[in-house]
Amino acid sequence: MSNLRYQLIDVFLAHAVALERDAVEHLSEVAEMMAVHNNQPLYELFRELAGYGVKHAKEIEELAAEKDLPAFKPWEYEWLEDESPEVGDLTKLQYLMTPQQALKFALNCELNARAFYLDIASHAETEEIRMLATEFAEEESEHVRLLEERMGKLKEVGKDWGIDIDPPHLPE
Repeated sequence: MSNLRYQLIDVFLAHAVALERDAVEHLSEVAEMMAVHNNQPLYELFRELAGYGVKHAKEIEELAAEKDLPAFKPWEYEWLEDESPEVGDLTKLQYLMTPQQALKFALNCELNARAFYLDIASHAETEEIRMLATEFAEEESEHVRLLEERMGKLKEVGKDWGIDIDPPHLPE
């Protein structure tokens, strides 16, 4: 499939749909992790972010409704990195993360998605792909702007935020 995402609109749209679905799945998992650990503000943040992904995925699916999108196995997608751009490094997540850390995680995901779409826009071989990739990159840029705005409004969290008053019991 090498570089077909730059050449065929169906392949590009299949990547875009997968990117958004992956984002929704992972952001929803993070939200549930926060809910289990009674971190309501971050649960709400990650649910909201997953909602953006649902909306964007539906928009892309509507664009592709009359196309026969190829079905790829997870390892057949051509991402810029090893994983879908909006998945993020899940090893950076933990239930005691601060709101700043959560927003930085989400911001990095949005920046990765924007970079993916900008890469497509700059290398696409058709005007249709270039236009859609540019439009999708602009939508990701709006998400970046919103997250940066939120980060700017946050107050610094106290030093005791990350202290686990009930750490897991490990046998000696």
